[in-house]
Amino acid sequence: MKRTFVIGDIHGCYDAFIKLLEQVNASDNDLIISLGDIVDRGNKSLELYRFFKERKNAVVLMGNHERKHLKGVLSYSQEIVKVQLKEEYDDFVAWIDSLPYYYETEEAIIVHAFFEQDKVLAEQKEEVLAGTTSGSRYLEEKYGEGKYWTDFYAGAKPIIYGHHVVGEEPKIYNNTYGIDTGACHGGRLTAIELPGLLIHQVEVDKDHWAAEQSKWQIPVLAAKDWENMKIRQIQKQMDKLRYKEEKEIQAFLDQLSQ
Repeated sequence: MKRTFVIGDIHGCYDAFIKLLEQVNASDNDLIISLGDIVDRGNKSLELYRFFKERKNAVVLMGNHERKHLKGVLSYSQEIVKVQLKEEYDDFVAWIDSLPYYYETEEAIIVHAFFEQDKVLAEQKEEVLAGTTSGSRYLEEKYGEGKYWTDFYAGAKPIIYGHHVVGEEPKIYNNTYGIDTGACHGGRLTAIELPGLLIHQVEVDKDHWAAEQSKWQIPVLAAKDWENMKIRQIQKQMDKLRYKEEKEIQAFLDQLSQ
């Protein structure tokens, strides 16, 4: 029987992802659905991109991290991926542009981040589904500070979502299933199997994001287009990094200021 596996935020943790597929004995006929945020923070974003691009029975939803790449709004974790992907980055961004914002099966509604309880799926805002900053502000104005969209959901069909780390175990509340269990921070990677809403998990071996932040500082700095930056832009970049204690970074900044 063909199965469907909905995977929480992977964030570049390719090895844990493969371990999870092996644990559930996923076949080529099974449908693999990623909630989005397959890249950034972890150590193998390139491998995950290639896996999902090449696999036939796979769906990747638009997460806020994919959307940042698509919109060209790059913070440090996106800059790392841009360096990692090198000449494949432009193709990656083009691939992202085709990603859906939601997926629905007979058993569940699947989104990356948020859902408005008083709108049908087709009328949901992209910013809400993807969990952008503007989507978060919009829902905060609607529901009030300290409230979350799951407090108001009363639909008959379960919603599976990610985006916010809910702890090491899935958060099951008001017929919603939060399955971002902090893989890239050394937590767990979680999948829900359909039909049946069966939960599967694997442990992640380390806090990849903590390691990656330090590892990629110099390559990211070296990849910046310093020659074509305005002096004010260069100074702003340097001021942001002056607090860093690593000798390599300070040496790079000193050389840049000469």
